[in-house]
Amino acid sequence: MLKLRSIPVAVLVVFAAWLLASCADTSDFLVEKTHPDGWNSASSETFHGKFVLESASPSESCQSCHGQDYGGGTSGVSCATCHSAYPHPEGFAVPSSIEFHEAVFQDMADWDITKCQTCHGGDYGREIISVQVGETISCLTCHAGDDGPEECSTCHGGAQNDAPPQDLMDNTATTASGVGAHQQHLAAQIAESVECSECHVEPDDFDDPEHVLSDATPGMAELVFGTLATHDGELDPVYDFATSTCGNSYCHGGFAFAKADAGSNSWGYAEDFIRGNNPNVVWSAVGTGEAKCGSCHSLPPVGHIPAAFVCSTCHVGVTDQQNNILDPTLHINGEKDLF
Repeated sequence: MLKLRSIPVAVLVVFAAWLLASCADTSDFLVEKTHPDGWNSASSETFHGKFVLESASPSESCQSCHGQDYGGGTSGVSCATCHSAYPHPEGFAVPSSIEFHEAVFQDMADWDITKCQTCHGGDYGREIISVQVGETISCLTCHAGDDGPEECSTCHGGAQNDAPPQDLMDNTATTASGVGAHQQHLAAQIAESVECSECHVEPDDFDDPEHVLSDATPGMAELVFGTLATHDGELDPVYDFATSTCGNSYCHGGFAFAKADAGSNSWGYAEDFIRGNNPNVVWSAVGTGEAKCGSCHSLPPVGHIPAAFVCSTCHVGVTDQQNNILDPTLHINGEKDLF
C-alpha cells in the first residue's frame, strides 16, 4: 500500500517541479524589459529617437503603452519625465519665442522643412499629440495653404506676392539686402512687372534643384540673369553681394544700341552707338534716386541726336510731355519704340 501511494506522490513532485519551472519562465517573460538597452542613450544604436524617425507610426507605438497623452498609460511611465514639452520645445509655435520653429530651421536646418516629414509624413498631415496644446496637431493645422509649409510665403514674401518683404531673416526694411528693391521691381509703374527669373532662379517647387535641398549657398539666391537683363545675351550683368550693387544690366542703362543695326532709324544717331549710363545701382538704396528718369540714360541718351523737344515727340505713347511714363510695357522692354 505504501509503495502504491508513493507513485502519485512522485508524480506530484515531478509535476510541481515542472510547474515551478514553467512559472519561472513565464515570470522571466513578463518582467522582460519593453525597450532594449540603450533606449535612452542618444549615442546608442537602439536610441528611441532613431525609432521615432524610422517608424511609420511613432505616435501610435508610444501611445499603446504610454497613453494617448503620453502621460503614463498602462506603463505607468510618463514620456514627460524627460520630454517635458513633447513633441517640441516650449515656444515652438510662438512667434515671439526664441524657440519658435522658424528660428530652428534658420539656425539648424538651413531652411530644409522636409525634416518635418519624418514625423508628420510626406504631406505634413500626420497628427501628433502636443502636450503644449493638449490636442493632436499636424503641420497643416497652421500651414493650411495648398502646399502646406512648402508655400513660398512660409519663408519669404507675404500676402501681396512671394517676394520680400519679409526676407528669410524676417527683415522688412528695404535697407536689408534680403529685401532691397524686390517690390519696386515687381510693381508695374516704370516698367512692365519684371519676372523673378530675370535676376535669379525661380523654382516651381520647394524641392527643385538650386533651391533649398541641393543649395550650396543656403539663404542666398542664385543670381542667373534673364534675357531682358542681359539684352538677349549681349550683356553680362554682375551683382556684388558684399556691397549689394548691381551693374551692367540692360534695365539700368547697360545697353549700347549700334547705329549699324538701326536701319531706317539711323537718323536718330549722332554717334556710332546710343548708350545708357550703365550705373552700378545699389539694390538696397530704395528711394534714393537709383531709378529716377535720367539715371539710366541721359535725356536724350549719349550718342542720340540733340533734342530740344520732349521725348514724346518721337516716342509717342511711351511718355507724356513731362516725360512721365504712360505705357510701362513700352519702357525697359528691350526695344527702341518709335511712332
